[in-house]
Amino acid sequence: MAGIIEPDRGAAVLAWTVSVALMGHLPYERFDLVTSALAGWALLWVTARPAGGGALIGAGAALKLWPALLWPALCGRSRRQSLRATAGFLTTGGALALASLLWAGWDRLVAPLSWQAGRGLQIESVWASLPMLARHLAPGRYTIFLSPYKAFEIWGPGVHGLWLASGVATAAAYLLLGAVFVLWWRRGAGRGVEAGVLVLLVTVALIVTNKTLSPQYLLWLAGPLAATVAIVGASPTGGPSARADRHRLGRVLALVAATAVLTMAGLYLGYPMAMSDLGTESAFFGLPTTLVLLARNGLLVWLFAVLARWTWQFLRPTAFAAVRAGRPVEDAAADSREDAAQGESHRPPG
Repeated sequence: MAGIIEPDRGAAVLAWTVSVALMGHLPYERFDLVTSALAGWALLWVTARPAGGGALIGAGAALKLWPALLWPALCGRSRRQSLRATAGFLTTGGALALASLLWAGWDRLVAPLSWQAGRGLQIESVWASLPMLARHLAPGRYTIFLSPYKAFEIWGPGVHGLWLASGVATAAAYLLLGAVFVLWWRRGAGRGVEAGVLVLLVTVALIVTNKTLSPQYLLWLAGPLAATVAIVGASPTGGPSARADRHRLGRVLALVAATAVLTMAGLYLGYPMAMSDLGTESAFFGLPTTLVLLARNGLLVWLFAVLARWTWQFLRPTAFAAVRAGRPVEDAAADSREDAAQGESHRPPG
């Protein structure tokens, strides 16, 4: 937690503790907790120690691939910071990749990519929501099985189309996020809270668009969320932008907490009593488990929408123009409200 102002440590630690605690036993069993902590730590170092932050992201990517996509969020404040963060990321990530190559060979190095490419539609993914509900409405038409990848997958009418759609959505998300980062870099003067929001947006986008979704994926949010709480808590409280950041962060915290609760409810409801019976129409716990997972997936989509809207708030044209002109984001927010008020005053009655 280095670099956090003393009064803000409590809120950040509380956010981390609650986020982890809501995930039950999973934090004690998965490497995902380590990568989440590294991602959050990197955000806290983004200003004072950009090379160290990049190194932490590189180390996280060596454990799980997804943190590599967080590197661009470390590069938004200045050219010098961007170069140092990139150097730390490439040096650490490259060194660990080389060590893996020398130790285990090429096949082991690229195994995570080939493993992911061969997987089907996992029953807990957002894309499996409709087939999972349909299997209760049309018994016998859908099959749930344990795949060679140690995951429960579904097969039946429409599943292949949804599997293809998930691939298209994932590719589109990568392109869209790339465009967001380029726009953010072009605008310049990125604030720490903006880096936190972008990390959360990337993480949730990966979860929502992917054909796979395991309960431990929700752990990815804990570290970046705690870091964002610290960053927002350390920022000045007077401006309208700071107040808006706190309001939006409160919504994100509530959605993440509710998502974690439903994830674990589905897990404990489904394992081990129901998951072995999910493929049978006589499963007592099958429908309740499915409904819980559908509600959780709906919250994930909502969370993505909230983060996307927050991102738009600091990348919209008025904010872009204000920062490029050397004015703070607070001025852009005030200008936006002024324009809206003037529009209301010029609107004809009735």
